[in-house]
Amino acid sequence: TFPGLNMVNADTAEVGRVMLVLNFTSDANYRSTCGFYNPTADSVTVEFSLLNGAGTQIGSTITRTFVGHDLQTFNPFTEAGVPYPGTVYDNVILRVRPTTGTGSVMCFGASANNASNDPASHLAVQGE
Repeated sequence: TFPGLNMVNADTAEVGRVMLVLNFTSDANYRSTCGFYNPTADSVTVEFSLLNGAGTQIGSTITRTFVGHDLQTFNPFTEAGVPYPGTVYDNVILRVRPTTGTGSVMCFGASANNASNDPASHLAVQGE
């Protein structure tokens, strides 16, 4: 099951409020994806960064603009230029940092086992 998300500070990132989606994996056993929804009518531009356990950035920064009521999903490793099988990562953090605009984004992640397709959800927590 996947817990419901609400338009509250604990579930949304806005300019000045960073969210972190924890425990992403990209290897032979698991694949990860993430999704973001702007529940407002206002646009927001968001910067995404993958961080290893030491807090060092992995790959390139990803920037996306969300218009009002926009939903976008992607594989963060592919978008950052570090996809499997070229690279292998586990216990990765995705930092979600809105940079401009008055909208907000609800954040979530998911992983699936490559053999069984069993899913797991990754909820965002407030960071910084």
